[in-house]
Amino acid sequence: SGGCESISKCILEMGGEIKYEIPLINAVAAKLPAKNINQIASHHMIQYINDDSKVFKCIHIASVCVSHLKADETEYTGKGIGIAVLDTGVHPHDDLIKPTNRIIAFKDLINDRTSPYDDDGHGTHVAGIAAGNGYVNKNYRGIAPEANIIGVKALDYTGSGNTSDILAGIQWIVDNREKYNIKILNMSFGSPSDKIYYEDPLAKAAGAAVNNGLTVVTAAGNNGPSQRTITSP
Repeated sequence: SGGCESISKCILEMGGEIKYEIPLINAVAAKLPAKNINQIASHHMIQYINDDSKVFKCIHIASVCVSHLKADETEYTGKGIGIAVLDTGVHPHDDLIKPTNRIIAFKDLINDRTSPYDDDGHGTHVAGIAAGNGYVNKNYRGIAPEANIIGVKALDYTGSGNTSDILAGIQWIVDNREKYNIKILNMSFGSPSDKIYYEDPLAKAAGAAVNNGLTVVTAAGNNGPSQRTITSP
């Protein structure tokens, strides 16, 4: 196994299938034949192998929780700032597209569609909290009503998804951060955290996004108040 030029080539030679390459955290998402797991794991280029674990949406009444009135008082509106919502997608709701369409980009890692949509609703809920302008009802305005939304769909119609798709979404967001002036990455989902940091790909990717200049916001506390209920990332 020592003769492979790259780990991707080794995986292919051993009957595996590459799903994504994630240079952000020097990782590869792949399907591996069970019979070759030990051989691949022993390769000198492999630090560890992680399951492609499930992630699940998290939801709460966020505007009240984060004291959005204080944001209103500052008169900061988020104008021109890109907020990447990595979630179930984003529906072109009037509060996001009128009088100006502020959904400026959309990437679909689940169904590969090009127009914004949301077959669950959670991502639209999150985008509205962040940047809804109250066009339909001024009492339901978001925190940064002039910010732009970059919707990245990595969760399916049930509100769940795979770690590999989340990692690919983060990679896409980092790669396109300057094109869309993305300053914030929101991830209102979580996966049970049973690993130390350097073995947790979600935590590593979130950290790498921070190192690339993004403010990363993640869900925390939805499963509380018991101990060890904070999910990754």
